[in-house]
Amino acid sequence: MREITRAVENAIQVLEAKADREKKHVIKTGSIRLFIPRQLVDDWVGQDTDTAYLANCGLAQVIQSRLYEHGYRSLGNGYFVKLDICDNPEYLTELYNNADVSVKDKVAIRRRIKERCDGQSEAIFSEDGQFIGYKFSKTQEEFYACVEGDSV
Repeated sequence: MREITRAVENAIQVLEAKADREKKHVIKTGSIRLFIPRQLVDDWVGQDTDTAYLANCGLAQVIQSRLYEHGYRSLGNGYFVKLDICDNPEYLTELYNNADVSVKDKVAIRRRIKERCDGQSEAIFSEDGQFIGYKFSKTQEEFYACVEGDSV
């Protein structure tokens, strides 16, 4: 395992423990970045802005792939929630409507919404009657303000 991957893994473990203690449900990628030793990042970046950009993209990919391996799925804007234990209907709705979620995950999310959250959101259907997704009344700004309050 590469040093950067190990640093990300350690950060996830620390943030999971913190989230558990504080009864929070979301991990921010920005919080993980704070745990990455500065010298690791400095070694990649160098003097060139293109190199710095590519290093940041690579770090984001490592963070996202490690979160995914731990069962987290993206709520967007750098926020991740653990799919198997998520019961928040708004988070589940956002996960379901996320284009990057696999079909297998969508089936699990839809089942979880129906089991635990039915009646708390509005189902959306296309003109031909195909199920599209779910909708809540909050704006995106209100949604992400709530997510931020529930994150570590």
